[in-house]
Order: sequence, then C-alpha cells, then structure tokens
Amino acid sequence: MTGLLDPLAGRRFVVTGGTRGLGAAISRALVRRGARVDAWYRADRASADALVAELAADPDRHPGKIHLHAGNLVEPAEIRVPTTLVAVVEDQLVPVADMRQLRDRLGGNCRLVEISSLYGHDAFL
Repeated sequence: MTGLLDPLAGRRFVVTGGTRGLGAAISRALVRRGARVDAWYRADRASADALVAELAADPDRHPGKIHLHAGNLVEPAEIRVPTTLVAVVEDQLVPVADMRQLRDRLGGNCRLVEISSLYGHDAFL
C-alpha cells in the first residue's frame, strides 16, 4: 500500500543504523510508503549519502522524505530527539526497574511509559 491512504504516509520514524544493511532496508521501505524517516548513522557518511541519492533518483517510487543524522546513539549524550521507552509491567525478560534506570541514564528528552499486558514481553512480538 502506498500513497495518501497508507497509514504510514506522513508519519515520522527514527531508524538507528538506518543507512546500511537492515536499517537501510527499513528506511527504504518506510520512504516508499510515504513516511518521514530520520536515519541515524555513526560514521559511514558515504553509505548515508548513497542511500539519499538512491531514494531521490526515483521520487515517484519513494514519495517519503529521509533526513540524515550522524551520531553515536550508544552514548546517551548523543541522543537529541525526544525518546519514549515502553515498559511492560509483567515483563520478566526486561524488568521495569531496568527500564527506569535506562530512562534516568538517558535523561533529557527521554520518558518512560509503563503499560500492563497479559502477554508480558510477548506483547511486542
């Protein structure tokens, strides 16, 4: 599904590692469906520029937009966009306490949403 009726059209997505390998494939698929993609890369500017050129070469097939961001998202100080973490209260694989620590470590524009699910960790699978 592409075009204005696509539920992804016009929505914004952040794709970490979004300019190479699987991340690039996700970025391509989202742009193809009309989404706005913020693709993050750590160091390989050439691959990032090549992806942008590829998508710009065929705007009819790729109606969305892609924006590049350089940074190391492993380092909390590098995160500049608002971030929402989701914790499932019943999840025993990733306990809520660990998610709270991550939120505190990230600080800044990071918030934590705690939800309840009968399915625990499987709520996202």
